[in-house]
Amino acid sequence: MPEAKTVPVLVSYTGIIGFVPIPRTSSYTVVVQNARTAGHHSHLPYIVLPDNAEVPRGTLQTAVFKHDDGSNVPDGFKAYLLEGWEISFDNHITSSALFVRPGFHGHVLRLAEGCQPASQGQDKIDGSYLRTLDKDSIAARLELTRGILDARVHEIDVHEWRFADLRSQWRALAQVVSHFFEIGSTAGPGNPALYVRFAGDSTFTVKVPPRKGYILLRIANTLEDLYYDKPNEVDEHVRLYYDLAGVTYPAAHRHNLISRKADKLLVPPQESFRLDEPTFAAVLEADDWRRKVGGANCPPGGWTG
Repeated sequence: MPEAKTVPVLVSYTGIIGFVPIPRTSSYTVVVQNARTAGHHSHLPYIVLPDNAEVPRGTLQTAVFKHDDGSNVPDGFKAYLLEGWEISFDNHITSSALFVRPGFHGHVLRLAEGCQPASQGQDKIDGSYLRTLDKDSIAARLELTRGILDARVHEIDVHEWRFADLRSQWRALAQVVSHFFEIGSTAGPGNPALYVRFAGDSTFTVKVPPRKGYILLRIANTLEDLYYDKPNEVDEHVRLYYDLAGVTYPAAHRHNLISRKADKLLVPPQESFRLDEPTFAAVLEADDWRRKVGGANCPPGGWTG
């Protein structure tokens, strides 16, 4: 009897999305902030699924973008709004405990660097957002416990960033965080499907698309016209993160990101993969969506544990 197959899954994150380390583990909680009513900083939280996903009628609203040239939702995919969902993957994940690659630590925006002084606690998320799902503040939340976590810097980006008015380090910032894992099946030799559970009661089935050997998902929290021809020199949207801080951080004390031209092309070290990650490398190369995110505007951020 043929052995049951495993299927690689790549979930990409971009926009105002926070990564919170879970104490005493290598795992992370992903927090997609609800910033839909944040004035001119209004962001749209959404998930992009392959169009063969079996989505129960009436459970998710279709996301509508002001300007979509096919970048927000590529051919073969559909986008749905995130409106206060607890998300989990109802699968046998064959990958081992989460391995966090150096690129993640090196290129995800460090929210602690935007606080002065961070020791007062503004760099830590309010713990209540991890215990209960406040839909007014949180659009979605999920835990990453297995697989590989990496952060991707745009290959042609020649800008580096830091917080204005603070002596934070200039660095190349990732526009996309990548979570890779593999799922298996005990039901036979066919390709296993990915089961995405929302709010504990609605499960959506995502099958491997025709002529593909992998599954791609995207979770984003961006302006409705996300894609820029070039990165803006100032990013003030990162101030939104501190709305969720455990210690009140007045808006007047929050800092923008500023950029400058780098002396040379920034070659992200995460482009070199270990020999035991060939599948991850191949799937990343197949996901051309990350190449369309121009600049480090609205970058994913890392909270202090």
